[in-house]
Amino acid sequence: MEYLFGDRHRGYFERRGRSCMSVIIEAESPLFGGYFGNDVVTELSELHTLGVAVALLSHGADLCGPGLYASHVPASPFKDA
Repeated sequence: MEYLFGDRHRGYFERRGRSCMSVIIEAESPLFGGYFGNDVVTELSELHTLGVAVALLSHGADLCGPGLYASHVPASPFKDA
C-alpha cells in the first residue's frame, strides 16, 4: 500500500498503533488525520492488522443529514441551515 506521507511515517503509525489495545473513532474522523488520505475505512483496517480493537462512535448529525436532524431535534444548530 502506498501511504500519503510515504513509508518513513509508517514506523510512527505502527508504534502508536501498537501502544493501544483499543481506540474509539468518533464521527468517522480518522485518528491519524491525512496519513491514510483521510480514509477512515483504510485506517480502521490497518489498526485491525496491528491487533487494535476499534469502536465507532456516532451521534446526532453524524447519523443522518442535517435537515433530518433539524426536523427531529428542536434545539438543533441546523435549524437555520
